[in-house]
Amino acid sequence: MSFRLYFFLFLCLCAPPVLRAEQVTAYNHADSVFEYAWKAIIDEAGIDAIYIDVPHEEQRKLFAEGKLILTCCSIPEWRTRPEEEAVQLFTEPFFYVYDHLIYRSDKPIHAANPNDLTAYTVAIVKGYSFPDYQHFGEILEAGSIHEAFQMVVDGRADLTVANNQDFYLQMRLYGYPLVLGDVHSENILRARVHKSRADLLGRLNSAITQLKANKQFSLLLAKRLRGTQNLEGK
Repeated sequence: MSFRLYFFLFLCLCAPPVLRAEQVTAYNHADSVFEYAWKAIIDEAGIDAIYIDVPHEEQRKLFAEGKLILTCCSIPEWRTRPEEEAVQLFTEPFFYVYDHLIYRSDKPIHAANPNDLTAYTVAIVKGYSFPDYQHFGEILEAGSIHEAFQMVVDGRADLTVANNQDFYLQMRLYGYPLVLGDVHSENILRARVHKSRADLLGRLNSAITQLKANKQFSLLLAKRLRGTQNLEGK
Protein backbone atom coordinates (compact mmCIF):
# COMPACT_ATOMS: atom_id res chain seq x y z
CA MET A 1 0.00 0.00 0.00
CA SER A 2 1.45 3.38 -0.97
CA PHE A 3 2.35 6.14 1.46
CA ARG A 4 -0.30 8.40 -0.07
CA LEU A 5 -3.02 5.84 0.61
CA TYR A 6 -1.84 5.34 4.19
CA PHE A 7 -1.86 9.11 4.69
CA PHE A 8 -5.37 9.41 3.21
CA LEU A 9 -6.71 6.69 5.54
CA PHE A 10 -5.04 8.39 8.51
CA LEU A 11 -6.79 11.68 7.70
CA CYS A 12 -10.15 9.91 7.34
CA LEU A 13 -9.84 8.27 10.74
CA CYS A 14 -8.70 11.42 12.55
CA ALA A 15 -10.99 14.00 10.99
CA PRO A 16 -14.17 15.10 12.86
CA PRO A 17 -17.48 13.90 11.44
CA VAL A 18 -18.87 15.90 8.53
CA LEU A 19 -22.41 16.97 9.41
CA ARG A 20 -25.27 17.71 7.09
CA ALA A 21 -27.05 20.98 7.83
CA GLU A 22 -29.85 19.30 9.81
CA GLN A 23 -27.59 16.99 11.83
CA VAL A 24 -26.37 17.55 15.39
CA THR A 25 -23.77 15.81 17.52
CA ALA A 26 -24.93 13.70 20.47
CA TYR A 27 -23.01 11.77 23.11
CA ASN A 28 -23.29 8.03 22.57
CA HIS A 29 -23.50 6.81 26.21
CA ALA A 30 -22.49 3.35 24.98
CA ASP A 31 -21.29 2.25 28.44
CA SER A 32 -24.49 3.35 30.19
CA VAL A 33 -27.56 1.34 31.03
CA PHE A 34 -29.54 4.31 29.67
CA GLU A 35 -28.07 4.08 26.17
CA TYR A 36 -31.25 2.69 24.55
CA ALA A 37 -33.48 5.14 26.43
CA TRP A 38 -31.34 8.08 25.31
CA LYS A 39 -31.40 7.06 21.66
CA ALA A 40 -35.15 6.45 21.84
CA ILE A 41 -35.63 10.04 23.05
CA ILE A 42 -33.62 11.36 20.11
CA ASP A 43 -35.46 9.14 17.63
CA GLU A 44 -38.87 10.09 19.03
CA ALA A 45 -37.89 13.76 18.75
CA GLY A 46 -37.08 13.26 15.07
CA ILE A 47 -33.53 14.52 15.50
CA ASP A 48 -30.86 13.41 13.02
CA ALA A 49 -27.91 12.79 15.34
CA ILE A 50 -24.31 11.80 14.83
CA TYR A 51 -23.21 9.89 17.94
CA ILE A 52 -19.82 10.70 19.41
CA ASP A 53 -17.80 8.28 21.57
CA VAL A 54 -15.28 10.02 23.84
CA PRO A 55 -14.37 9.69 27.56
CA HIS A 56 -16.78 11.37 29.97
CA GLU A 57 -14.41 14.20 30.85
CA GLU A 58 -13.87 14.96 27.16
CA GLN A 59 -17.61 15.03 26.44
CA ARG A 60 -18.08 17.69 29.13
CA LYS A 61 -15.39 19.84 27.49
CA LEU A 62 -16.83 19.34 24.01
CA PHE A 63 -20.29 20.29 25.25
CA ALA A 64 -19.02 23.48 26.89
CA GLU A 65 -17.25 24.38 23.62
CA GLY A 66 -20.42 23.80 21.59
CA LYS A 67 -18.89 20.91 19.65
CA LEU A 68 -21.30 18.45 21.28
CA ILE A 69 -24.94 19.54 21.27
CA LEU A 70 -26.84 16.79 23.11
CA THR A 71 -25.87 14.75 26.18
CA CYS A 72 -27.91 12.73 28.59
CA CYS A 73 -28.54 11.25 31.94
CA SER A 74 -27.39 13.87 34.43
CA ILE A 75 -28.84 16.42 36.82
CA PRO A 76 -28.06 20.15 37.25
CA GLU A 77 -26.18 19.44 40.51
CA TRP A 78 -23.68 17.29 38.57
CA ARG A 79 -22.95 19.92 35.93
CA THR A 80 -21.92 23.05 37.82
CA ARG A 81 -18.76 24.17 36.06
CA PRO A 82 -19.22 27.85 35.07
CA GLU A 83 -18.52 27.11 31.41
CA GLU A 84 -21.28 24.46 31.46
CA GLU A 85 -23.85 26.52 33.33
CA ALA A 86 -23.39 29.30 30.78
CA VAL A 87 -24.49 27.13 27.83
CA GLN A 88 -26.65 24.25 29.08
CA LEU A 89 -30.41 23.72 29.03
CA PHE A 90 -31.95 20.75 30.81
CA THR A 91 -34.95 18.77 29.59
CA GLU A 92 -37.83 17.61 31.71
CA PRO A 93 -36.86 14.66 33.95
CA PHE A 94 -37.37 11.21 32.50
CA PHE A 95 -36.15 8.62 35.03
CA TYR A 96 -35.78 8.39 38.79
CA VAL A 97 -32.71 6.55 40.09
CA TYR A 98 -30.99 5.66 43.32
CA ASP A 99 -27.20 5.88 43.56
CA HIS A 100 -25.79 3.22 45.88
CA LEU A 101 -22.53 2.42 47.60
CA ILE A 102 -21.01 -0.57 45.80
CA TYR A 103 -18.30 -2.64 47.48
CA ARG A 104 -16.81 -6.13 47.66
CA SER A 105 -18.96 -8.83 49.23
CA ASP A 106 -16.05 -9.86 51.49
CA LYS A 107 -15.37 -6.27 52.57
CA PRO A 108 -18.77 -4.80 53.48
CA ILE A 109 -19.09 -1.11 54.26
CA HIS A 110 -21.70 0.01 56.75
CA ALA A 111 -21.18 3.74 57.03
CA ALA A 112 -23.25 5.44 59.72
CA ASN A 113 -23.90 8.12 57.10
CA PRO A 114 -23.67 6.94 53.46
CA ASN A 115 -22.83 10.52 52.45
CA ASP A 116 -19.77 10.66 54.74
CA LEU A 117 -17.16 8.53 53.01
CA THR A 118 -14.05 10.36 54.26
CA ALA A 119 -12.65 7.11 55.68
CA TYR A 120 -12.73 5.33 52.31
CA THR A 121 -11.00 5.33 48.95
CA VAL A 122 -13.69 5.92 46.33
CA ALA A 123 -13.40 5.07 42.61
CA ILE A 124 -15.31 7.45 40.34
CA VAL A 125 -15.44 7.84 36.57
CA LYS A 126 -13.37 10.82 35.43
CA GLY A 127 -15.85 13.45 34.31
CA TYR A 128 -18.53 12.40 36.82
CA SER A 129 -19.43 14.91 39.52
CA PHE A 130 -20.91 14.38 42.95
CA PRO A 131 -22.20 17.37 44.97
CA ASP A 132 -20.72 15.88 48.15
CA TYR A 133 -17.36 14.74 46.74
CA GLN A 134 -15.62 16.71 49.52
CA HIS A 135 -16.94 14.01 51.88
CA PHE A 136 -15.10 11.29 49.95
CA GLY A 137 -11.70 10.14 51.20
CA GLU A 138 -9.05 9.49 48.55
CA ILE A 139 -10.54 9.61 45.04
CA LEU A 140 -9.32 7.34 42.25
CA GLU A 141 -10.39 8.36 38.75
CA ALA A 142 -11.44 5.64 36.31
CA GLY A 143 -11.89 5.83 32.58
CA SER A 144 -15.26 4.08 32.60
CA ILE A 145 -17.89 2.51 34.85
CA HIS A 146 -16.36 -0.89 34.13
CA GLU A 147 -12.93 0.33 35.26
CA ALA A 148 -14.36 1.89 38.45
CA PHE A 149 -15.98 -1.43 39.36
CA GLN A 150 -12.72 -3.25 38.57
CA MET A 151 -10.80 -0.94 40.91
CA VAL A 152 -13.05 -2.08 43.76
CA VAL A 153 -12.71 -5.74 42.78
CA ASP A 154 -8.90 -5.41 42.69
CA GLY A 155 -8.82 -3.74 46.11
CA ARG A 156 -7.42 -0.45 44.81
CA ALA A 157 -10.61 1.30 46.00
CA ASP A 158 -12.93 0.49 48.89
CA LEU A 159 -16.06 1.35 46.96
CA THR A 160 -17.64 3.13 44.06
CA VAL A 161 -20.98 4.92 43.70
CA ALA A 162 -23.40 4.04 40.90
CA ASN A 163 -27.10 3.70 40.26
CA ASN A 164 -28.73 0.33 40.75
CA GLN A 165 -29.44 -0.11 37.04
CA ASP A 166 -25.78 0.30 36.08
CA PHE A 167 -24.88 -2.08 38.91
CA TYR A 168 -27.14 -4.78 37.46
CA LEU A 169 -25.71 -4.20 33.98
CA GLN A 170 -22.12 -4.58 35.19
CA MET A 171 -23.01 -7.67 37.19
CA ARG A 172 -24.78 -9.14 34.18
CA LEU A 173 -21.76 -8.52 31.95
CA TYR A 174 -18.90 -9.36 34.31
CA GLY A 175 -20.27 -11.18 37.40
CA TYR A 176 -18.25 -9.12 39.84
CA PRO A 177 -18.10 -10.20 43.53
CA LEU A 178 -19.71 -6.89 44.48
CA VAL A 179 -22.69 -5.89 46.60
CA LEU A 180 -25.32 -3.18 46.15
CA GLY A 181 -25.10 -1.30 49.44
CA ASP A 182 -26.85 1.64 51.08
CA VAL A 183 -28.47 4.40 49.07
CA HIS A 184 -26.10 7.33 48.64
CA SER A 185 -28.49 9.71 46.83
CA GLU A 186 -31.73 9.92 44.85
CA ASN A 187 -31.75 11.66 41.48
CA ILE A 188 -34.09 12.39 38.57
CA LEU A 189 -32.18 12.14 35.31
CA ARG A 190 -32.47 14.67 32.49
CA ALA A 191 -30.84 15.33 29.12
CA ARG A 192 -28.90 18.47 28.20
CA VAL A 193 -29.07 20.68 25.15
CA HIS A 194 -26.47 23.27 24.20
CA LYS A 195 -27.99 26.76 24.03
CA SER A 196 -26.85 27.13 20.44
CA ARG A 197 -29.63 24.66 19.59
CA ALA A 198 -32.26 25.74 22.09
CA ASP A 199 -34.86 24.97 19.42
CA LEU A 200 -34.36 21.25 20.13
CA LEU A 201 -35.42 21.48 23.78
CA GLY A 202 -39.16 21.45 23.11
CA ARG A 203 -38.83 18.49 20.75
CA LEU A 204 -36.90 16.49 23.33
CA ASN A 205 -39.41 17.33 26.06
CA SER A 206 -42.29 16.21 23.83
CA ALA A 207 -40.44 12.96 23.10
CA ILE A 208 -39.88 12.33 26.81
CA THR A 209 -43.56 12.95 27.54
CA GLN A 210 -44.60 10.51 24.81
CA LEU A 211 -42.19 7.77 25.88
CA LYS A 212 -43.25 8.12 29.52
CA ALA A 213 -46.93 7.93 28.52
CA ASN A 214 -46.20 4.69 26.66
CA LYS A 215 -44.16 3.34 29.61
CA GLN A 216 -41.19 2.82 27.32
CA PHE A 217 -38.34 3.72 29.64
CA SER A 218 -38.55 0.67 31.90
CA LEU A 219 -38.92 -1.55 28.81
CA LEU A 220 -35.83 -0.01 27.22
CA LEU A 221 -33.84 -0.45 30.42
CA ALA A 222 -34.90 -4.10 30.65
CA LYS A 223 -33.79 -4.58 27.03
CA ARG A 224 -30.42 -2.98 27.78
CA LEU A 225 -30.03 -5.20 30.80
CA ARG A 226 -30.62 -8.27 28.60
CA GLY A 227 -33.48 -9.56 30.65
CA THR A 228 -32.08 -8.67 34.09
CA GLN A 229 -34.92 -8.00 36.52
CA ASN A 230 -34.93 -6.06 39.80
CA LEU A 231 -35.40 -2.67 38.17
CA GLU A 232 -36.09 -0.17 40.92
CA GLY A 233 -36.45 2.93 38.77
CA LYS A 234 -39.87 4.31 37.92
